[in-house]
Amino acid sequence: MCRKRRDIIFLVGYRATGKTTVGIEIARMLDWNFVDLDKEIERKALRSIKDIFSEFGEDKFRDIESEVLKDVFENMSKVVVSTGGGSVIREKNREILKKGIVLLFRSSVDTIVERMRRDDSRPSLVKGMTLEEEVRYTLSMREKFYEEVWDMSVVNENVSPYVIAKLVVNCLK
Repeated sequence: MCRKRRDIIFLVGYRATGKTTVGIEIARMLDWNFVDLDKEIERKALRSIKDIFSEFGEDKFRDIESEVLKDVFENMSKVVVSTGGGSVIREKNREILKKGIVLLFRSSVDTIVERMRRDDSRPSLVKGMTLEEEVRYTLSMREKFYEEVWDMSVVNENVSPYVIAKLVVNCLK
C-alpha cells in the first residue's frame, strides 16, 4: 500500500477558486516552495496557455500538463502546487495527485464567474455557451474527479487568503 507524501500539497479545483492566491500564503506559512503548474506549463512550452490551446488544442495542453505534474512530483519536496482546473481529468494525473495531500478549492458559480470576468488570459473551454453556462457545465463534468482525489475541502467565499491559509495550515499540523 502506498503512503501519501506529506511534503507535497496539491491544490485542485475549478479556475478562479483561489488556488494560487491561497497557495502562495500556505507555502509562505510552511516555509515551502510554491509552484503554479500553469506557469510551469507556459515556461516549458514557451507560450501562454491561451496560445497553447489556440495553436495546438486541448489534448496537447493536457499532455504538457501531465508531463509537468509528473516532473514536479518526482523532483520536488516541501512544495505547494497549484494545479490547473482540469488537471484532474486524466487518470494518470489523479494517480499522482492522490500520492500527496490534496486540497479541493470550491467557490460558488457566481463567485467564479465574477472572478473570471476580471481575467481574460484563459481560453473558453466550451464554445457557444455563456460564461455561467460554461462554468456550470464544466464543473458538472469535473466534480466526480475532484471528489476522487481530495483530502480536505476549502470553501473560498469572502474570506481573506491569509485566513484560509492559516486554517489549512492549522488543520495540516
